Amino acid sequence: EKENVWLTLIEFEKKHGTTERVDQVLQNAIEKSANSEIFWLMRAKLKLQNNDVESARAILAKAFEVHPNSEKIYLAAAKLERELQNYERAREIYRTARENCIQPKIWMQSAQLEREVHQEKEALALVKEGIQKFPNFPKLWMIAGQLYEQFGDNNLAAKYYEEGVNHNKNSVPLWICWINLEIKQGNFAKARSIWERARIKNPNSSDLWYTAVKLELADKNPTGAKYNLNRGLQEVPKSGELWALS
Repeated sequence: EKENVWLTLIEFEKKHGTTERVDQVLQNAIEKSANSEIFWLMRAKLKLQNNDVESARAILAKAFEVHPNSEKIYLAAAKLERELQNYERAREIYRTARENCIQPKIWMQSAQLEREVHQEKEALALVKEGIQKFPNFPKLWMIAGQLYEQFGDNNLAAKYYEEGVNHNKNSVPLWICWINLEIKQGNFAKARSIWERARIKNPNSSDLWYTAVKLELADKNPTGAKYNLNRGLQEVPKSGELWALS
């Protein structure tokens, strides 16, 4: 409740006050509610928006003293360094985070950093390590599949997508990655079969119906595309993306 009072005051100052005033309120919020990560993160972000990188770093460093194993603070600190292209410093933050903060997003962002600097093999090793720890985090499977696609190994990409959906049956984006892989290879019958399995697990997904329409268009089957579009609109009548296709 106290946190909400501070957030309301911060929002008021953002709309009506100066940057200095917002900063002062955030500093007060930190002093009174140091256990709330959000104020540390908001103040660091404010400093960064005003190109005060050193202050942002200092705030996050102090935040670590209060929240030594905070996922949000690790991710914010690493993101800051990535935005400044200090990749080695970001890498070190992620390395420390993987020892002290065992959370799936830490492995995912560690891998994304390596992709950013074109170290795809490092990225794959990190993703595989993450999958061992967090098989129910679909984005790790997704990145593994995408990396294998990048390497030109569609069989291994499909294997990771398939294993991934076996662990995460309700992850529509993961199902769609697998369907799209088969579409790219011209395996339309297989893509339809995977789509059916996905739909049974996720019956009201407009994204899946959208994919079904695109699948038939890719197979040069406008009749099938129209049929799927009509079915989709019956199942998910409020879908803007399906109406956009009609």
